[in-house]
Amino acid sequence: MRRPVLGCIAGDFTGATDLASTLVRGGMRVVQTIGVPATALDEATDAIVAAYAARGIRLHAVMLSRLGPTVWHDDPASASAVLEELEETARLALLAGDEAEPLDAGHVQELREIFDAQW
Repeated sequence: MRRPVLGCIAGDFTGATDLASTLVRGGMRVVQTIGVPATALDEATDAIVAAYAARGIRLHAVMLSRLGPTVWHDDPASASAVLEELEETARLALLAGDEAEPLDAGHVQELREIFDAQW
């Protein structure tokens, strides 16, 4: 099966539409989604443009099926810190095994306040 040659993440639906239409004008066959595609893509797809529909939330990392965690930030040092945090979180999850439980909404809010998180 042929895979798309380009994958893009846009900050919102409008940005995704602008990008998708530009790619189509350039001759690419494009699929535009909101979030992760829920179904298999047509083999003729050249590019996927996913709208990350959460205005005001800064996105710094994505999980790509062939590359694993991919991060970016305002500068290389900050991106490196995000990647390190992802790696440590994955390590803790592996060590905890089946005993790990998700945080409830109260604990998530507490972390937001303590670390001044914007998510």
